[in-house]
Amino acid sequence: MKGSGGEAFDWAEQNARSVAQTAEFLTLNPDDPESNAASQRLRDEVMAQNVSWWQQRTGQKVLLSAHNDHVAYVASDPETYSKTQGSFLRDTMGKDYLPIGFTFNQGSFLSKDAALGGEWKKFTVPAAESDRNEATLDKVRYRDFYLDVRTAPAAARDWLNAARPTLNVGTLFPEEPRDTALAKAYDVLIHLHEVREADKLKP
Repeated sequence: MKGSGGEAFDWAEQNARSVAQTAEFLTLNPDDPESNAASQRLRDEVMAQNVSWWQQRTGQKVLLSAHNDHVAYVASDPETYSKTQGSFLRDTMGKDYLPIGFTFNQGSFLSKDAALGGEWKKFTVPAAESDRNEATLDKVRYRDFYLDVRTAPAAARDWLNAARPTLNVGTLFPEEPRDTALAKAYDVLIHLHEVREADKLKP
């Protein structure tokens, strides 16, 4: 969708908007719990706005790749993420937005031990404890599978609607599992039995 000033104007306006969004984000203090919650809400809101801008501009489907807590309708840490990118996108796109969550039972991955800065490191976790969502998902007869949560049988939906500890790994680890109701967070779920860390690009 182009503005009255043409394509160059539209891009200049969007780039200026992105600079203003970043400047506003940097005025908030991540060390203050209340300010940090406000900064994370702002962060998810502007990420959703920028995705919507691109989708409206192209008129095409957009594949958004982000952390589970960003794409979900609700976050596993609502005190920090009071409203997620996924929730903002649902407000804008309705049923055209389809959040896909990922879980895994065990394996290794790259993350950092410091929220800001630090180096990417390999972390390895054992099989999920019996009280976690992943432990039950890993009992399905398929090693790796996807599930359309919206069309799951009633008994499965009852289980999926109950909050249980679930590990969500982002750019900071260690991280403790947090209670997550999978059906309330995602429309589709992909579960992997075991994962392996990404290969680092050689310099």
